Amino acid sequence: MTAGHGCNSKKRVLRMILVHLAIFIVCFVPYNSILFLYALVRTQALDNCGVERFARTLYPITLCLASLNCCLDPVVYYFTSESFQKSLTSGGRGSGSRPESLPRSDADAQDAASTLPKDTHNGKESKTSESRF
Repeated sequence: MTAGHGCNSKKRVLRMILVHLAIFIVCFVPYNSILFLYALVRTQALDNCGVERFARTLYPITLCLASLNCCLDPVVYYFTSESFQKSLTSGGRGSGSRPESLPRSDADAQDAASTLPKDTHNGKESKTSESRF
C-alpha cells in the first residue's frame, strides 16, 4: 500500500463519518428537542398555549425526519462503497460484478443437490434438505 492510497482511504473514511454525523444531527436533534418540549407540554409543566401548539405541530414532522435517518444511512453506505464508485467510473462494464451475484445454472444446482448428505431413516434414502414438517 502506498502512502497516497492510505491518505485517500483515510479521507474517504473521514468523509463518510462526517456525512453520517451530519445526517444524524439533521435527523435526530430536531426530534429530540421537540420530544423534550412535547414531554413538558404533556405533563403540563408548560402551560403556554403557543408552546403547546408549536410542540404538537412539530412533533409528527420531526418524527418523520428522525425516521428518514433509516432511509438515508443505507444510501450513504451504497454511494460511498468502493465497488459502486468503480462501477460508475467504468460505466457498468468490466470486472465490477461479483460471481456470486450471477444466477446459478441448473447443472450447478444439481451438483449442489447431489453433494448433500443422505438420510437413511426408515430404510428409505432421502436428502436431508427436504422438509419433514
